[in-house]
Parts: sequence; structure tokens; C-alpha cells
Amino acid sequence: MASVTEQLQALEQNRIVLLERIHAAYAVPARTDILEPQTGHQSISDEQKAYNAIMKEISLLNAPISCDPVEVLPFEIFIGCIQLALPVPERGYTTSLLQLTMVSTRWSQAIMSTPTLWAVISVNNDDADSLAMITTSLQLSRDTMISLMVRIPLGDEWNEASEVILPHSNRIQRIITLSPSASDPFTFMNFNPVNQGYINILELVKILGSLGTTSSVDSLVSGTVWRSSMPPPGYTPHSLPALPPGGIKLPQNLCYMGNWEFQLDSLKHMNSSFSNLRELHTTAFIDVLLPMLYGFPQLEALFLSGPDEVLGPGDISQPSNYRVPQRPYGLKRLRTFHCTQPFSHTVPTLLGQVATNLTELCLRVPYRLVEFLIGVLEDMSRLQQLSLIMSALICEIDSALVGSNGTAAMIPTLWSLAFRDDKGVAVDDEMKDDPSYCQSAFEYLISALAMLYPNVKVAHIERGPIIEWEIVAPFLADMQYLRSLWITGRYQPMYEINVTLPELETLRIRQDNILPSITTPKLLQLTHDGRSFEMMEEFCCNHFPLQTLDTGYWSNSDHEWLDPGHPEYPIAFMHIQNLHLRIGGALTNTYPTIYLVSFPSLIKIVISESVQFSNQATFLCLSLLYQPEACPRLQELEFGSLPEWDCLFLMLERRNFHRNQLLSRISKISVPFVPYHLRSSLSTLLRGEFAARPCNYDLSINGTKEALFDASMYVVQYA
Repeated sequence: MASVTEQLQALEQNRIVLLERIHAAYAVPARTDILEPQTGHQSISDEQKAYNAIMKEISLLNAPISCDPVEVLPFEIFIGCIQLALPVPERGYTTSLLQLTMVSTRWSQAIMSTPTLWAVISVNNDDADSLAMITTSLQLSRDTMISLMVRIPLGDEWNEASEVILPHSNRIQRIITLSPSASDPFTFMNFNPVNQGYINILELVKILGSLGTTSSVDSLVSGTVWRSSMPPPGYTPHSLPALPPGGIKLPQNLCYMGNWEFQLDSLKHMNSSFSNLRELHTTAFIDVLLPMLYGFPQLEALFLSGPDEVLGPGDISQPSNYRVPQRPYGLKRLRTFHCTQPFSHTVPTLLGQVATNLTELCLRVPYRLVEFLIGVLEDMSRLQQLSLIMSALICEIDSALVGSNGTAAMIPTLWSLAFRDDKGVAVDDEMKDDPSYCQSAFEYLISALAMLYPNVKVAHIERGPIIEWEIVAPFLADMQYLRSLWITGRYQPMYEINVTLPELETLRIRQDNILPSITTPKLLQLTHDGRSFEMMEEFCCNHFPLQTLDTGYWSNSDHEWLDPGHPEYPIAFMHIQNLHLRIGGALTNTYPTIYLVSFPSLIKIVISESVQFSNQATFLCLSLLYQPEACPRLQELEFGSLPEWDCLFLMLERRNFHRNQLLSRISKISVPFVPYHLRSSLSTLLRGEFAARPCNYDLSINGTKEALFDASMYVVQYA
């Protein structure tokens, strides 16, 4: 009996002979390398059927096992893939999960036997089938802990839904409130933003009251566009009911609170203990929150975001009557501290107490306090991630809190570093610091960071008026272990300072004129947000290991490869395997047009577009139709917009049945949707088999207009 290899060789010879015979029968007289286009619906011939049979045999020999993920992958990995494919709950999580059960019997059995997939309960006021899906999810989730997502304001549906959920209240682990649906303009527009947080609190009180016991709940998240604001005692907005006189009884085992804002004495509203709270995301100003931290002894992560406004020098600099607390806050477990609010006089005291335990720090800090910052960073011996937002705000703190401890040893644990100029706070001219002083302070900071953190592997640097390339470049040159670098900002001019990054593998850059200054012998991926094709091409010529290129096309760029007369550049793109083109343009009738140059190693092309009514997918299909040899190894296409179906079919027919055996078959295409009547023919072509082409009307926009305006046909991706 012949071996598998011998069988494949025999089948391949038969396939080539049959393909030649088919070409001879259907070729255009003047062009013997392409098949004659069919003008209407036409069935395939006997030779083509025989060719398809050979392709099926080859496919079975090359892949004798099933290609169904549920049969090939370990069960845990398959379920993980399903979870990644599902949208966020407010966008149809349960609906999508039910649709996946209809793929096959095996899929249905696997999905329905996995309780964790059904552990998301969404109460959506504008979904007619909400109650049925809630009942289904509660039944299939069995004894698994569940997350409850409720859209506010509560409607009549909540009364019915709460009765169904009540017997399972002991399984609720997380409660998330969602914003009013944008599909209900009246409710959305009349949800008064002045009392936004107060209304959210009232709705939360109703939810907790309807559920009875909530001892199992460990997370409360305000998922609304407005944060949950805890009002001061005695405050009741006009025409709204008052809070319960005994206070808000929150679950006693809370470990996580997201998107909450605390006001002075807010805790008096809550008849609850926060002794188990592990993670807190809040928009409360740090000066207001810190006195409350004595009640959070188990806190491990604290995230403070907003407000951005600066009220005046007195609100930022240390007041004369300020005193260091008599006792520490007791945050012995705090590992993560993010504070993107304007710098406060309370920050040095807090950092001084938690510095030795922190592993992640994000801080907005004035240039005037660089010396303090360096001193406190020297104490953070466990720090792994550091992000600094440098502010030009005039600020002063107690001189006793400033200075190095004299032990400026290296901190090998830090692997991620980011810094940028502060652009989020509007500062009056009288509160702005001198630019020359800020620049010298940044130079001092950057030299200290280079000594402290020699093992940085990931860096994000946003250039600005103070953070200039001339200062950053020598710092990067010392980062000998850097693997990933992101440089943003578009500030001119700059002086060319060459930097060699021996271990860099990923580079993302926005300004073209930095490219000639960087040498990266091991670079694998380049994301280019600039507009100079010439500089990018020259950079690619000098970096042969480059495999992935992500670049933007703009109507006002100098991308020469948009010109049909552009010559081929096999050296520049010799090793590129993945190409991502981001199409952009001004609001005009002129958009960039794609004409491919030579990509001898290219396997995948992705086109994403920010302009409407663009024909880039069609242009690419035409380019591949007339120049298939430009990308001989191409196997996968991903389009952000719909191509013209006739162009796509013509391209696949020519490409996948070309006489040139060195051309790879395109086997995968991603598009927003495929009309039902085209799916069978398209999937057959992608398998490398001849298909009966649909008639011209079915391939036209008139033949697909019903699917074009059917929202359920589209594939939606969420970040």
C-alpha cells in the first residue's frame, strides 16, 4: 500500500493535469493563463467535478483529523475561544451564545454543559426576550456564581426579572449597573446628568432590596456613563426620593468597587463595612478620599481618576495648617496605586507609607517635584510598572519630604516604563512653571531613571514641548533589554541622534523623522502612524527580520505605492508576512487607492478604514486579480468594508486555479458579512474547489441589498 506521501504526490500530479485540461477548455483565447469569465449562472463541468474530488482527497490526507475546534482542541481551550468570541453582555452576550449552540450538535452539547458560559445575567429593558434568556441562563449556570448586569433606570421588566432571580440571589457575585440604552432616546436624553450619581444610588438600593440576601456579592460596578456619586448627609435632589434613613446597606463582603465617587462624610450613608475591600476605582478627589482609607485595611489596588480641573494654587500646594497624620493609613497590602488627578499635598505622605510594597505606580507629578519623585522611587524596590504624567504646574511641598535616601541601588524588577507631558489640565499662565526649568528637571529625572531601571523591556514615550527626542534618545540607548517601544507625539523640530536597540522586537512610531535615527537589528513588528512612505521604506530596507508592518494610508500622504507606476521594491518588503493597512482621508471625494508592490513573503493582508463609502477592498481585489504574482504566498484577507462581490469572485477564481503552482491559494477571508446565497459558493472557492458561480444579479448590490440593511448579518467587534 502506498504511503501518504506517495498518495499525495500522485494526487497532485492528477490535479495539475486536470487543471491544465480545464484551462485549455475555458481559457480566454488571448490569455491562456486565466479562465474565461462566466457571464451568468453556470454549473461546473465533469472535469471540474473530478478536480474537486481530488482536492477533497488531498484535504483528507493532509488533515486526516477533523477541523472542528470542538473536536481538535482540548475542551478548556475550546471554551476559552468561545468566551473570546462573545460580545460584552450589554451588546447581546446571551443571544450570541444561543446562536453558537446552533452550529452543530457537538457545539450545543459543549456550550450547554459549561455553566460558566451562562453565568452572565443581563436585565435589559429594551429586549423583548430578556426574561426568557434570564431563565435559560439561570438554569444552565447551575450552581456557578453569577454576574448580574442591570440597565437603569429600572423599568417594569425588573419586577418580573427580580422574581426569577430571587431564588438564585445566593449565587450573585457581581452587580453591574448600565447606562440607559441609546436606542431609547427619550429615556437617555431625560436622564438628568445633574443628579446622575444620586439616581444610580437610588436604583442600586432598589436592586439590593429586591434581591434579599446579598452576602455572596463581592463586586459593585457602576457601568454607567456617569459615576455613582455618594451625596453628603442630608442632601436630597429636588423631586427625587430620599435615601433610606438607616443608610445604604451594601454587601458586607465587598472586594471590588468600580467607578464610584465619594464625597465628604459619604461613609455615613453606608451601613456597611469595607474591611474586605481589595480594589477601588473612584473619581473622588484624593484629599477627600484619604481620610476614609483607615476603613480599607485590605485594599490592594487604588485607582483615582479625574477631576482634571485645577482650582488654584492653594488647592494644590500644601496648606500651612496641614499635618502628617498621627497614625499611618494601614494600607500594608496596597500593591497598585494609580492617581491621574492633579498632584496633591497628600500624595507624598501616602507614598511614603506604601512605597516599599508597591509593584505598580501611575502618578501625575509636577516637574518641580522631580527630586521628591526620585527619592520615593528609590524606596520602591519591588516596583514593576511605572507611568509618569509630568506637569508644568507650579507646586511646593514640605522640604522634609524631599530628597534621596542615599541608597540609589538598581531596581531590577521594573519592566514597564511610560512618561508623557500633561495635557489634561488647563493651567493659568501664572500657575505654569518656567519651560527651561522643566526641561532641566526632566533631564535630571531621565538620568536617574536610567540608573534605577536597567532592565526595562516595555517603554511608551509621548514626546512634547519638554520631553524631546534629544533628551530621550540617550536614555533609550541605555535600555539594552528593551523589547517593545512606543513613541508618540508630533513635535518639530528635532535633531537626529542615532540609537541602537539590540533586543527591540516591536516598534510603534508616529513621527517619520525619528525612523532614520533608530537601528533595531532584531525588529519583527513595525506600526507606522506617520505619512512618509519614503522614510518607512528606507527603514524597512535596513531591517530585514521585519515580519509585520502596520501602516496608515492617508489622502494627503506621500505614499508612492499608491501610484500604479510605482516600481517594485523586493528588498524593502522581502520578509513582510503580515500587512495591516489603515485607510484614512479628509472629508473629500479623494481617497487613497491601493496598488500592491512586491511582497514575496506576505501571508495576510488586513484593511481597516476610517472613511465611509470606500472601495479599498475592491481595489485590492482588482490589484490581486491583475497582479497575482505580487503576493505569491498570500493566504488570508481581512476587509473592514465590503468588496464588490463579482470582483472578489473573479479574483478567487483566477488566484486559486492559477497555472502558476508557486501561487498560494487564498483560503480565508474576513468581511463584515456574506449574504446567504453567496456563502456556499464562496466557501467552496476558499477550499480550492470549483463552484457554480452565482448569476450576475446575485453578485450585484441589488441582489444583496436585503442583507446589506439587515443589522443581524454584520460581524461586530468590541475592544
